[in-house]
Amino acid sequence: MFLAGTIKYLERTRALYLASLDRFRDSMLKEPDPGPNFAKLMDGIASKKEANLPTMIILRGEHSDETPEPSTSVEHPGENSNTYSILDDVQVVHYAYHFFEIFKGLIVDLIFSFQERNESREFFHKLSAEDALRVIEVELNFIYEALYTKVQVVHSKFGYCTRFISFASVVASLSFFYFKVKKSGFDEVDVVITYALFWGAIALDTVAFFMLIFSDWTFAVLYDPKNGSKMLRKYIAATIGWFLIFKRPRCYEHKKHSYKLLTTPFLLRRWSGDVPGHNLIKYCLKGRPHNFHKVRDHVYRFTEKLIPGMI
Repeated sequence: MFLAGTIKYLERTRALYLASLDRFRDSMLKEPDPGPNFAKLMDGIASKKEANLPTMIILRGEHSDETPEPSTSVEHPGENSNTYSILDDVQVVHYAYHFFEIFKGLIVDLIFSFQERNESREFFHKLSAEDALRVIEVELNFIYEALYTKVQVVHSKFGYCTRFISFASVVASLSFFYFKVKKSGFDEVDVVITYALFWGAIALDTVAFFMLIFSDWTFAVLYDPKNGSKMLRKYIAATIGWFLIFKRPRCYEHKKHSYKLLTTPFLLRRWSGDVPGHNLIKYCLKGRPHNFHKVRDHVYRFTEKLIPGMI
């Protein structure tokens, strides 16, 4: 159990380190590429300086090409031959991860090239408003998980190994306590609490394992063109596409009001689906905000009646 706890704290510490702005910026900076003519250029400059000839290096900036007119097809970021008029759920995750890898530098104020800007503009010009918002939703979810969760630590070979060791150590501790430890000298309540803690730790690790398998990060990596042939990617897309259908937002009619509520099932949400707001005038007049979700609305009313002065 001490080993499992140590691994959990190391994962959290590592995740906080990777999410720090300095480390986040350093992870995005690549080694400078001088180009094939750099050595020849430096030799020419050195020889001119030795001959006391005036030398000057002029840097030319990038030139922005005209943005092409929007069309009705969507160009795949990695394959110029495939076009799509409507994005399916697997493609939404793939494109969101592609642009997340590019534009996560906005968090640390990196400057992007005209090619990256034009690629993004051209891509979103070709999408419908609904598909564009779906891609942005998943992209923001990638950014949130990279900054505030342990996803970057877990989704690695080292993370897979530590998770397996942590789970195995908990199971070994439970087995040792069940078969080897004589429990006659302990109070029954203490034994029950110990079993509850063991099974609780196993349940949490099991839930985390399924969340790891069915996360958008796993789907994006499996569908990456670099990780297999087209036939393999089609098989992967057919396998994971059915699960992503459940994550798709749906519109529900609100019973008390004449509008629709766009939401997803609670356990499959990529985000809370809640944008908080505060009305100072209503608060001063003892007004109470109305929640659209039934469960939260009932809990709020119960809490309001129980502790009226604290809400």
